[in-house]
Amino acid sequence: MSMGESTVPFVGTYRAALLDYLAGNGEAGLACAYELGRQRIGEDSSLLQLLRVHQEAVNAIVASTSAEDERLRQLKGSGEFLMEALSTFEVLSRGYLGLLEPRYEISRSSGRRGSSHHLGSPHARCGFFPRFLRRSPD
Repeated sequence: MSMGESTVPFVGTYRAALLDYLAGNGEAGLACAYELGRQRIGEDSSLLQLLRVHQEAVNAIVASTSAEDERLRQLKGSGEFLMEALSTFEVLSRGYLGLLEPRYEISRSSGRRGSSHHLGSPHARCGFFPRFLRRSPD
């Protein structure tokens, strides 16, 4: 997967923010991770592009660290940072699936398939809503 033009400057920004967080920037660092994830959605980036940027940043940071205990701390912290950056993608996907599920239920209860209520959902057009796509009770 190649990175788009907008991703190249983002790599440096992401790495700098991750380094700040790993240096002890705490909640402010996590807020920055969230904003970086939100920015990528606004730029129509994919989840895989963000994961690639994260992987490159972590590889560079860990490669420049000689102490094993420090590398382990960096890996743990980078996972926390990544989860926060991905939280925007999670919110967006839950919202999207929340819109699809009621349409599927209406269609299923009326016995219709392929009708206009499916509005582009390939799963609903096929007459099913896969279990793994259903919202889990929280």
